[in-house]
Amino acid sequence: MKKGIVLELDEEFVTLLTPEGEFIQVKEDEYEIGEEIEARLVKKPYVRRRSFRYAAVSLIAAAVLFIATLLHLPSDEVYAYMSIDINPSIEVGVDDQLNVLTLKAYNEEGKKIVSQLSNWKKVAFVDIATEIIELSRKQGYLQKGGQVLITTVEKKHLAASSRKLSEELSEIQHSYQQKNIIVKMEKSTMEVRNKALKKGMTTGKLLQMEQQMKEVSPKEPKAKKLQKPLKQNDGDKKNEQQMNNHSLNEKNKNSGRENNEQQTNNDLLNEKDEQNHKKKKNNGNEKNEINHSLQKEDKRKREENNNEQKEMQKNYYPSEERDEQDQKKK
Repeated sequence: MKKGIVLELDEEFVTLLTPEGEFIQVKEDEYEIGEEIEARLVKKPYVRRRSFRYAAVSLIAAAVLFIATLLHLPSDEVYAYMSIDINPSIEVGVDDQLNVLTLKAYNEEGKKIVSQLSNWKKVAFVDIATEIIELSRKQGYLQKGGQVLITTVEKKHLAASSRKLSEELSEIQHSYQQKNIIVKMEKSTMEVRNKALKKGMTTGKLLQMEQQMKEVSPKEPKAKKLQKPLKQNDGDKKNEQQMNNHSLNEKNKNSGRENNEQQTNNDLLNEKDEQNHKKKKNNGNEKNEINHSLQKEDKRKREENNNEQKEMQKNYYPSEERDEQDQKKK
């Protein structure tokens, strides 16, 4: 198979210009001039002598092919950082082709995982991320129902690389969803990453801590909205506000009446209690007077009985009375 740019189309063959400057012919198909294709060689490479114009076109096509080839070569510069936080916290730096360039652990658990990764340089990020997750599962850091946080920080935005990264992350997310493991995606900035580095943690770990602090911190009271001055066309709103105020006043009046009625009822109950107390007190005095009268009457009756008994003794035992009188004289 040979790769080249389509230069010419005829009834039988398609002429290509290869990156090496060779002209080759392949079987005709639905191609367009200027399109880069890969096809099976039909005739051996040969050098064609054409006009100066044809040669210029060929050179331009070759230059375009050469530049396109250079653009597709992976760069040694880090395009983005991806932090993977489970309990192990690891940061992976990738180039614009999403091949791993750097690998760093941010805690003891992460160091154990990284020590078991071999030949990770220039390996596709999706493979390294999968291997990190699988090692975390095997060593008990990740259970069913657990969560993996992958946070992306782009140094510069490249549309093609960003689209490819999004596809690979979605692939990881769906594959572990079937295993009952949540893979959560976040995006951040280089500013946040630099802040996390100063604290000795990954970007994702810093985002987790800030989220927890927001959930724990008490909610701030909402500031009262400043009332806007009424405009001329706000007459209806003003009337509506007056009606609402009138309704509130009526409610307050009714509430005042209810409070007065309640106070009156309380006063009546207190007065009734006081009357009952006086009545009980009077009943007690009456009972004392009756008892006193009964005691006096009882005493009087006893005295009368004693007098009667003495009269009876005089009448029936006169001699005893005389003896008592004689005795008193002596």
